[in-house]
Amino acid sequence: MAALHSTFIAAAYGFAGIILCALALWIALDYRAQKKTLAELEARRAEKK
Repeated sequence: MAALHSTFIAAAYGFAGIILCALALWIALDYRAQKKTLAELEARRAEKK
């Protein structure tokens, strides 16, 4: 019975870890995309001046 419980706990922590890593990756990729978009907008603004 205890082995089943510890297996469930390990699986839950593993799943949560995978989700957190995926979210961190998503945030990092989105940050890079937003930074690139902002740089393009600033370049357009500088061209108009």
